Amino acid sequence: MFFDTICSATTKRQEEAASLAAESDVMFVVGGKESSNTYKLYEISKSKCPDTFHIETLADIPAEINKNKKIGKTQIFWRYICVE
Repeated sequence: MFFDTICSATTKRQEEAASLAAESDVMFVVGGKESSNTYKLYEISKSKCPDTFHIETLADIPAEINKNKKIGKTQIFWRYICVE
C-alpha cells in the first residue's frame, strides 16, 4: 500500500511551477542545491521550459540571459535571493 505524503501546498506549488514554466522563455527555480523540493520544482519546470536554471545565489544566474525574454521564477523560500 502506498500513501501520497505530499502536502497540498507542495502540490499547488508544483502545479503553478509547471503552468508558469509552460508560459516562459526562461525559468528560474530558486532554492538550495540540496533541497529535494527545489529539485522537484526544477525537474517539473525543465520538462515545460528547456531553459530552466536552478538558482541558489546571484552567481548562478547566467549572464547570457536575454532580458527581452519572458522569465518565470518559482522558489521554496524567499530568503535565498531577491533581484529587482
